[in-house]
Amino acid sequence: MGPELRCAASTKNGEPTLNLWRADIEIYLGDHNNYLLQPLRNALVNEGFQRSHDFVRFDNLVEAITRYPPDLMVLDTELPGGDTCELVSDLRHNKIGNNPFVPVIMTTWEPTQEIVARVSNSGADDLLIKPISPGKLMDRMLSLVKRRKPFSVTSDYVGPDRRDDPEREETEIPLIEVPNTLSTKANGEIVDFDALQDEIDEALFKVNDQKLSRHAYQVAFLVGLILPVYENKRRPNSETLEHIQRLSFVAKDIARRLGGTRFDHVSELCGTLIDVADSIEQTFRRPNPRDLKLLKSLSDAVLAGFHPKREVAAMATEISKSINKFRLK
Repeated sequence: MGPELRCAASTKNGEPTLNLWRADIEIYLGDHNNYLLQPLRNALVNEGFQRSHDFVRFDNLVEAITRYPPDLMVLDTELPGGDTCELVSDLRHNKIGNNPFVPVIMTTWEPTQEIVARVSNSGADDLLIKPISPGKLMDRMLSLVKRRKPFSVTSDYVGPDRRDDPEREETEIPLIEVPNTLSTKANGEIVDFDALQDEIDEALFKVNDQKLSRHAYQVAFLVGLILPVYENKRRPNSETLEHIQRLSFVAKDIARRLGGTRFDHVSELCGTLIDVADSIEQTFRRPNPRDLKLLKSLSDAVLAGFHPKREVAAMATEISKSINKFRLK
């Protein structure tokens, strides 16, 4: 825990400039090139950030996150010993560390379409192209202090909202405000770790609730891709198997997340869905017709169980649109 500094935040154009309270902000810098870390570390020290820590290897970074979560991470997309995009995704899904909501800025020399997509899908807050100027990093940090995006949750994503359209329909995914210790410290406040844990727990509860809701749609979406293959007597291929395997994973993740939630009544349905999905996966070339028949009714029941107040027709239309969009890719 850092020192309890007591001074007012300075401003520029009416906004905090991060000129004060910087000494208490914990920053993890991850880059395999120590020659690049040195000038960035020096620049941070010159700006008043006294608590930056360097990591040139993946395993050391993971150990540090597990032991003590920082207020900000600046990570290169390439770090020896592991996949930093996968690390960020694991962080967001609460598989590593104690705070899945740590702000993350990723860096790269080559912003290829694949890298940009992987960074975006990981749940990172931002992506900077190297070489990084201290001024650009300060600007992005200030943005995370004052204008960090709320989180959105889908069946396979947890992280800052990626939608640009400010006009959202009621049926779209709700947004979740998450704890931000970078902002707390930068604005001159002392982090109360008991209160922070309460905030993290509350946000995690909302994330889990939304994950279950989106998983229900994912089940219906996947069933909508799987069943026509067999109903139209097409030969199931590797893509069909991937959809079946994904269905099995989602069903099991639903069951894992159900305990103590408002959706406890869906647990028996999910258990049956898991059995049916596993049975179809094992015999996906020629599955039991009874399993295929059960799949549709189970999918409908699970979707209705998670969304009892929504009209079935409206949900069916929404899923149909998603399936058609997927098939056009």
